[in-house]
Amino acid sequence: MHSPTALTLKQRLFRPQLLIKAKHLCLFTRQLSTMLDAGLTMVTSLRTLTEQCHGVFRLRHAQEALNKIVSEVEAGAPLSESMARQPKSFSQLYVSMIRAGEVSGAMNKVLERLAEYMDRAEKFKKKIISSLVYPTVVMTVAIGITLMLMIFVVPQFMEIFADLLEGQPMPALTTMVMGVSEFLTNYFLLGVLVSGFLAFVASRVRKSPTGKFVTDAVLIKMPPFRNLTLKIAVSRFCSTLATLLDAGVPVLDALRIVEETSTNELMKRSVQIVQASVSEGEGISKPLESTRLFPIIVVRLIAVGEQTGALPKMLERISAQYEEEVDDALETLVSLIEPLMIVFLAVVVGTIVIALFMPLISIIESLGG
Repeated sequence: MHSPTALTLKQRLFRPQLLIKAKHLCLFTRQLSTMLDAGLTMVTSLRTLTEQCHGVFRLRHAQEALNKIVSEVEAGAPLSESMARQPKSFSQLYVSMIRAGEVSGAMNKVLERLAEYMDRAEKFKKKIISSLVYPTVVMTVAIGITLMLMIFVVPQFMEIFADLLEGQPMPALTTMVMGVSEFLTNYFLLGVLVSGFLAFVASRVRKSPTGKFVTDAVLIKMPPFRNLTLKIAVSRFCSTLATLLDAGVPVLDALRIVEETSTNELMKRSVQIVQASVSEGEGISKPLESTRLFPIIVVRLIAVGEQTGALPKMLERISAQYEEEVDDALETLVSLIEPLMIVFLAVVVGTIVIALFMPLISIIESLGG
């Protein structure tokens, strides 16, 4: 059987999304922990939850996966091995945590810890997304208004000016705006197709290892996204590693899982460097410092955690601190984006209005004369 963390290049590039939603899996995990803590057997708990979740896991594959797991556990198979055979429903991190619970004999505590981690990670993700929704909506509306003006309003003025000015030259700004309007009107559908094609190509390139590395490198070094991107990556690293180590997963295995579950390519490659050093008997803090990705204060705190034997707790504290800093960074970024969008909309709409108003002055003057 292949190691759950030994993934091929094809698996890394085309890794499928989990078919069970995070909030449903979190509830399933927490209830399983509660049932085991109440003294029920694993088989009874799994069968009860599978029947209860029949209406929650509406996807056919997820229901089939749970039924197979129950059947295999009833036949004597370890829960972790059964879940590992369902990679579309359970992540490598989830399987490794379950395996750690089996080895330590504290399955209910590990499940509770896993549920807390999943709940915290999901809330963290939603917080980031919700913070970026408002700027995205405003920018979309601004672009929509601009396109409507250029495609539907400006052409009407073009016809009026052509009739009233009778071949007289128009101001340069008006000519430029009308040229852009004419281009958008004639080639709008072509522009949409080309934009869609370019977006598709960009998404494919972004999913490749090289493209993802370049994108993440730019985001992690380019202001104003640098602080936010780095803090999100460090927070996820510390939170995931703390959860795994606290559950009893060996350090090297935990690092492999962190590397696999990382969504930032720079962080992924940094963790690979740490893995290589740890496999040779070194600690975590020194190779982390050599990557030059982690802030020096984080490296020092991790070194203290290693020296005192309280690394999981130290990682949890770092993660909590960085989650708070991510909140602050998001607020700062949104507060910076909002005035920029207002200025952008004011400049674009103002330019169009001025360009249309200038010929009107000439028309009024000629009528007055």
